[in-house]
Amino acid sequence: MDPTQIIINRLLKEVQPGQTIALGKGIPQLIKPHLETSIQIMDLTPNTESRSVQLAVVEAEEVSQMGEFSLTSGQEVPVLEADQWVVTAPHSRADGTPRIVQICQLPISSAGTATTIITELAVIKIQEMGLVLIEVAPGIGADEVKTHTGASIHVADDIKVMEL
Repeated sequence: MDPTQIIINRLLKEVQPGQTIALGKGIPQLIKPHLETSIQIMDLTPNTESRSVQLAVVEAEEVSQMGEFSLTSGQEVPVLEADQWVVTAPHSRADGTPRIVQICQLPISSAGTATTIITELAVIKIQEMGLVLIEVAPGIGADEVKTHTGASIHVADDIKVMEL
């Protein structure tokens, strides 16, 4: 399966009927055609009015183990209260360097807001203890995820295989 499609399929599992969600550019926009009509969708732009949503989703160029993230092309994140911030991205860049890192090297778009990272390899929660690997893609092992992650990552005792 295409890596982007894996991310889309898994991301759709985060969306619940009746939610108000905010979607950033890139991968998050690709879930729109698959959403139920009960979902209220808001596009996440720098001009987005401040409001509260249940779920905000962005595609990041880089995300730190503390939940800070850098968006592509210097995009900015508007002030937005969200119960859950999900960062989506391919796990590694084209040159093989990790997008999930200890400290962001790129300009930070939002400090410490991400709660979940979804890539084509894994679902990772950002908790007080750091990154926690909770799901792996079919055919992918925890060691492979660790190898492609540029930060320390704990493996959940009850790690699961992604349902796609």
